[in-house]
Amino acid sequence: PKGSPDILYVEGPIDPEVGVTCIQTPSLRNLAFLLHHTCHPVHGFGKRFITSGWPGAWAEGVRAAFGGEPVALVLNGCCGNVHHANPLDPKQVDDYRQIGRILTEDARDLVASIRTEQNVVLDCQTRRIKLPIRKFDPKELQAARGMLKQHPKPIMRTDSPGAITWDWCYAVCLLDLYSRHGRNPECDYEIQALRVGDNAYVALGGEPFVEGQLEIKRRSPVRHTYVAHMCHIYVGYIPTRQALERKGYETRMGNWSKLAPEALEIIVDETDRLLKKVFADKTGK
Repeated sequence: PKGSPDILYVEGPIDPEVGVTCIQTPSLRNLAFLLHHTCHPVHGFGKRFITSGWPGAWAEGVRAAFGGEPVALVLNGCCGNVHHANPLDPKQVDDYRQIGRILTEDARDLVASIRTEQNVVLDCQTRRIKLPIRKFDPKELQAARGMLKQHPKPIMRTDSPGAITWDWCYAVCLLDLYSRHGRNPECDYEIQALRVGDNAYVALGGEPFVEGQLEIKRRSPVRHTYVAHMCHIYVGYIPTRQALERKGYETRMGNWSKLAPEALEIIVDETDRLLKKVFADKTGK
């Protein structure tokens, strides 16, 4: 909420890069666009409507700008800690259609400068790894057990009819995660890397923090590297070590935030190895 007293600070950097890949037919008709930006698309969160958000507005804007009904696919980057709203600015007009218009203008400018390539190299590689689950705090487990012993049924909020209190939800999820951890202390995780010419596309599961994406791009053997999150598996938020130390919504342990502090670093390292394999001709390895 705007000006909420629960706001701790502005969390982390952003990735301001906008990427556009245009795929054309031999007659130079625009067949499809791959559009990349990094931001949570949650304008409808907490409200009684469903929207495709800024990705839908951007896709519609690109189709209208270039005509011919090309496919417009938006690849949303690692935005676990990147949001479109500024809760510290009560005057901000936060509208997904405005974001879509701005991104469409960027796309129009980028397409005008795109270099056409033919006979591009295509490749795809996949790496499957195990990520450790975070250590449990005995005091938090004890508090969760006490909560459910005292309140075996959901505690309903008085300020929002039909809603359950967050503390009760966290208690249930923490104990569920603890039970699952007893059966398997690791999470399966998959990383995919796709090569289209000199462009790299990376698919990651869950909601990694944007710092991981920035590091992947910094290490990448090619200039244009686009990372998509929420792919093929959901493992919750994947924060940095520093964010876990500072605490906050995305780091409170439960089914949606459960991985060990080193998880994001492991993902970045494994992605780096995979990209160097896919672009071996660029690295000389």
